[in-house]
Amino acid sequence: MLFLLWLISQSKTSVAKGIVMLIYMFTSEASPNLHAFAGDPSGSKLPETHAPWTAAGSIKSDQHPPHRFSRAKIEQAIKLSGFQLWRMKPAPGA
Repeated sequence: MLFLLWLISQSKTSVAKGIVMLIYMFTSEASPNLHAFAGDPSGSKLPETHAPWTAAGSIKSDQHPPHRFSRAKIEQAIKLSGFQLWRMKPAPGA
């Protein structure tokens, strides 16, 4: 519990100081509806169970993540696990 509180306070402090990470985006070739955010350009911490991963771009510190995702929550997940996964809903009729 203390670690989580510390992590949240560090995240808020970093944002307040203007220290925001560059976020890298990836798509799973094994599951094309599965996407990920990572903290490094190679996606070295992405789960192997959904590999291979293809780089799909990056989000600079002055840009918002897609689909109105919370940048603070993405950064928190990356600091804790090294990545955050998200899934697109299949298109209607697909």
